[in-house]
Amino acid sequence: MVLEEKTEIDESIRLAKPEDAEDITEAFKAEYENYYGKYVNSEELSRFIEVMRDELDEGSIDDLPDEWSIEAWKAEEAPEVVQTVEDSDGEFVGVGAIKFQDNLAELGSTIIKQDRRGTVSSDTGRTVYDELFKDRLDTSAKMIEAEDSPVDIAYTQLLADVSAATQHVADKHGFAVTGVYDKKFPLAYPTKGRVTVVDMIWADSHIENNQEEVYVPEAAEDTVLTALDNINAKRSSGLEKITRTVDTEESSHRDRQYEIKPKAVGDPMNFAEIQITEASNGGSTWDEVLKEIGEAQAEIQDGEDDEDYWIGLTLDANNAYLPSAAEEFEDMGFEYAGFNPGKIDAGEENRDVLEMQYRPSTETYRKQFVEEAADFIRNTGMSHEDAEGSTDYETSELLEI
Repeated sequence: MVLEEKTEIDESIRLAKPEDAEDITEAFKAEYENYYGKYVNSEELSRFIEVMRDELDEGSIDDLPDEWSIEAWKAEEAPEVVQTVEDSDGEFVGVGAIKFQDNLAELGSTIIKQDRRGTVSSDTGRTVYDELFKDRLDTSAKMIEAEDSPVDIAYTQLLADVSAATQHVADKHGFAVTGVYDKKFPLAYPTKGRVTVVDMIWADSHIENNQEEVYVPEAAEDTVLTALDNINAKRSSGLEKITRTVDTEESSHRDRQYEIKPKAVGDPMNFAEIQITEASNGGSTWDEVLKEIGEAQAEIQDGEDDEDYWIGLTLDANNAYLPSAAEEFEDMGFEYAGFNPGKIDAGEENRDVLEMQYRPSTETYRKQFVEEAADFIRNTGMSHEDAEGSTDYETSELLEI
């Protein structure tokens, strides 16, 4: 996102209404060459917003932690709170959402209309994007603090393709880089290849030290330590630092049973995310795990020569079988992409996550990162080349990835 000449507006942020659906979908279609789901289908989005407003009793999102009902939503997909920004004339300026899944609140689906990206708030002087980001963070923070709320962690995934501007906003508000997912989504901007996103977690999220050990191969140790250092560097002084002991000793992963949660999205997105955890009662064999990954790949790959897809694995890093399992995935071509403490909701406890990715395309593109993200890529050994050229911020770095 390249910010243009700034103009002031008197903006307001509110819950989306069904009549906003057409403006929202037009903004998404104007921004992305390929997208899927309700944000490019105005009728589907309008119906979803009606469900959302019914669940919130047409009330203010500020009341959500006190009247928590998101767990009971009966929508076909994970619940979201969709907000819009409008100017003093009631004209649509932008949209953003908070997406809920298990113990997570994701700040996502954010678009500021292309012709309004130079606008700043007349009240604060911050960009409209910044205002919308901060508003959703404040709401998520209240949910994390509320005892009756299942939300423990706020996070976001931000683009690196044409700018690091959104990463800088998250960085300013205390979000720490915990992963980089290269070529995760389909091409959105000409000459930039598949979209690269930076995974950032709010450092003051409810992350506990009930998990003492993290089990990963030696090759992933720097991924874990770099993510933890990033979080602790931004964590408020009154909160306990996140500590883990890294254990690289191997234990067999083939004589266990597993729970598999696959998500594969075909054309035009062509990506798959698969969560693999040990099953407490019954479950799938390791051969069935590998079969599930192969079936997901077949669903998103168009022929043997097609490289326009991405597969991500979410693995339980608090289980001693992980080093040997992850090394088998390495042999299959997967690489280490991130580490997120507490990101798996396991009922009575949250468990840490090692993220791996398979990006078959070897084509590289110049992309922009905040310094923390660029250092994460270097520290974790992700293939890249440092590049020279102009960036949108003096503190942004250009990498060929």
